Amino acid sequence: TGETPLIQAEDSQLTTSFDEELIQNLPIAREFVAVAAMTAGVADNGAYGAGGNVQSEGTGRYRRGSAANAYRLNGVDVTEPDWGATWVNPSVDTLAEVQVVGIGASAEYGNFTGAAINLITKGGTNVFHGGLSGYHQGGWLRHFPDDIIEDFKWGEFRYDWDISGHVGGPIVRGRLLGFGNISRTMHKEARFGADESFGDKRFEDTKRTRYHGRLDFQANDRNTIGVMYSSDPGTDKNLGRSQGSGPEIGYNFDFGSKSWLASWQSQFSDNTYFDFRY
Repeated sequence: TGETPLIQAEDSQLTTSFDEELIQNLPIAREFVAVAAMTAGVADNGAYGAGGNVQSEGTGRYRRGSAANAYRLNGVDVTEPDWGATWVNPSVDTLAEVQVVGIGASAEYGNFTGAAINLITKGGTNVFHGGLSGYHQGGWLRHFPDDIIEDFKWGEFRYDWDISGHVGGPIVRGRLLGFGNISRTMHKEARFGADESFGDKRFEDTKRTRYHGRLDFQANDRNTIGVMYSSDPGTDKNLGRSQGSGPEIGYNFDFGSKSWLASWQSQFSDNTYFDFRY
C-alpha cells in the first residue's frame, strides 16, 4: 500500500502511458498518433504548445504527427528526417504501450520541443494467443449543422476501415517466442471542392497493408536477443483537389516503409546491465 503525494518534487518530467487494454478499447482512428492525442496538453498533433502539425493535403495520409515531436519504436528514434513526422506506423494491434514523455524528460530523450512518443510493441509468450479485430466508421456518423455555410462543409465521407489479425506464442517454449500481425486499412472521402460531377475521382482513396513480426530468443537467464520487422505499403489516390478545379487535376502516389530492429539485453552482473538496440 502506498500514498501518492500531492506534490512530486523529484523531477519535472510529464509522462502519460496508454496500455494494451486501453488502446484496444478506444473508439478512435486506429493510428498511434490518435492514441497519443488523448494526452492532456496534446492538440492538433502538437504537444504542450509546440505546434508543428505536418498533416496536410500535400503530405497524404501516410505522414502524421508534429515536427516538434520525436517518435520512437521500442526506444529507437524513427522520426522522419525530412518533415520530422512519423515514418514507421505499425498497426495499433501490435502495440503493448504508447508512452508520451513531455517537458522535463530525462537525458535518454532528445531532439524534440513538444513530446517524445515511444511505441512499445507486443512480443510472444509461452502460451499461444491470437485475435481478430475490426474498426469501422461510416459517413452516417458525421453531421453538419443545418445553418453552416456550404463552402465550409467537408466533402462526402464514405468510410474508415481497419481489419487486423495477430497471433503469438512459443516456437521453442521458454527459449524462442514469436508474434505476428497483418492489418488492412481503407479510407474513402471526397476532397474539398470536388462535386458529384467528378464521379469516383472526387474521393481520396487510401489503401494500406501493415505487416509486423517479432522474435525474442532467451539464450540464458542473463541474455535475450530480439529481432523485429515492420512494413506498411500503401496507395493514396485523387489528391491535390482545390476549390474550382476539374476532375483532371490531382495526383496519386505509392508510399510505405520497411524497417527492422535488432536488440540485445544482457545482465553482466548484479549491478551492470547492457541494452543494445539498432
